Amino acid sequence: MRAYEQDPSGLAAFVGSLVYGMADSSRAAQIQAGMEYYKARRKEQQEIKAEIEALE
Repeated sequence: MRAYEQDPSGLAAFVGSLVYGMADSSRAAQIQAGMEYYKARRKEQQEIKAEIEALE
């Protein structure tokens, strides 16, 4: 079952739009927004990992 089928309130659709943009945005724009979001998250994770390793 898909998230939007499990959550009739639309919360799943709203949460997805935070990362990828609104559903009426073009596919390319949604992909670009998602890539930028996840690249930034990955960079943060790598920085935290480096800081932890520096403490060891």
